[in-house]
Amino acid sequence: FGVGKRRFRILISRPECSYDVQSKIVCAAAALHNFLRIHEPVTSLDDDDEYDIDAHPFLNNAAVVPEHQALAITTEETKRANDRRDAIAQCMWDDYMEELE
Repeated sequence: FGVGKRRFRILISRPECSYDVQSKIVCAAAALHNFLRIHEPVTSLDDDDEYDIDAHPFLNNAAVVPEHQALAITTEETKRANDRRDAIAQCMWDDYMEELE
């Protein structure tokens, strides 16, 4: 997954879209990565290797994603995020249990 994160910067950004769209982005990036490995091989990249985007003909004009400044997170925001995470996990569990029935 490290190679994919270096090759497709959207995988390390924080996109402002739904979880459904985010999951599709990950799947699309994986499919594109596999396609490029077959049809446009660069070199074999290991997790420790650096990927030079500027040297690749298809990616050298990609826009640079600015890094965001980290902000302090309040206790209330942390609780809200934890509650949301727990609700999502519960919903996923409920869906899974429904599939088993």
